[in-house]
Amino acid sequence: MQADVASILHLRTPDANVTAYTDGIITNRDGQAVFLSILGTDSAIKACSGHFLDSRHSRRDYGSGLWAKPEGKHKFMVRRDNTADYRVITSKLTDNASHQIICDARFLPGLNIEKNARLLALRPGQDAASETWKLIHREIATPALDAWGPTIYQELLENWNRHQTEPSRLEYQARCKVIPAKLGEISAVVLRITEESFDALISALISQGRVEF
Repeated sequence: MQADVASILHLRTPDANVTAYTDGIITNRDGQAVFLSILGTDSAIKACSGHFLDSRHSRRDYGSGLWAKPEGKHKFMVRRDNTADYRVITSKLTDNASHQIICDARFLPGLNIEKNARLLALRPGQDAASETWKLIHREIATPALDAWGPTIYQELLENWNRHQTEPSRLEYQARCKVIPAKLGEISAVVLRITEESFDALISALISQGRVEF
């Protein structure tokens, strides 16, 4: 497994010339992407992911294709694995911008794709709790103290288990799950969260006296 981050993503074909960004690409030993995180305008993401997911574009074709250019490194072609079982998560960022994750379900067994879900890839040595807290800080505007992080993370894990027993009643509850990797050493966290559900979680913890200012 190899991983690259913070790259420009460029789709160049006879019919398209589109630029987006990727904050994470994980490839297998054959150089085929099993995980791809794309950020950009809705039209750019649609073009890039559509090209990637089309099995006709899996062969190595220098010139046209989907290319990634990590900072300070040579560009490389982003190729799909035709044996992969790709799943897609898309989250709106603004009216005309989105974040999309494409992941091989074999790479992260048990992946449950659902609305408002974030998928966070963890490299060897990264701590699931601290990386999840960083993701929450980046994407959720609700103010929260760093000292609350461990308690909130534990509550998110427990909420995932509660949701399995009462899925309808707890559908909109903030929750997360750590998924061990099946291929390689990279695992992931699936985080299901919105501003509203995080606000509700914080309010509940404060009222219970489990976190305080």
